[in-house]
Amino acid sequence: VKDTSGNPIENATVILAGGNATSDSTGFYNLTRTLPEGTFNVIAKATGFDDYIDEVTFSFTNYSIQKNITMQQETPGAGETYIPHIYGYVVDTNNIGILGATVSVGNETTTTDGSGYFSMYPSTTPTNQTVVAYKSGYNNNYAIIDLSTQPLEVEVTIVLEQLESYEDLLFATGPYT
Repeated sequence: VKDTSGNPIENATVILAGGNATSDSTGFYNLTRTLPEGTFNVIAKATGFDDYIDEVTFSFTNYSIQKNITMQQETPGAGETYIPHIYGYVVDTNNIGILGATVSVGNETTTTDGSGYFSMYPSTTPTNQTVVAYKSGYNNNYAIIDLSTQPLEVEVTIVLEQLESYEDLLFATGPYT
């Protein structure tokens, strides 16, 4: 994980398919996940930088990926911060709330309750912000919210797609005759 000048970014959080890793002083991170084939969101967050959002695709022939991340300096707000109430639900594709999903905005993090509900009051700038939700066993997802008009309340619903379990990926073999 580096900035646009090629300098390493220490303590960046990289999120992929419900797991996360933190970059070291050289910008290096290592994130190991057992995943089915498919395309997954990769999100990186670091203090002083805009959130990085991209996708990676895994297949049976492409199962180990080196993902270099270049982050932009944080887009300046109006030199001010404010504290909105950001709340809502993290649900699965059947619109059922997900217990224990992690939700973050900037440097603020919370977890969802039994109905998938979350509520937070992050100190943020009046710019576009990324609300990220992730949980092990699900592909992470995000919503970009516009805080430029400094709304006091923002409701967000984020849908997480459940991943196939590792057991679902096992294939019966033999005996052969």
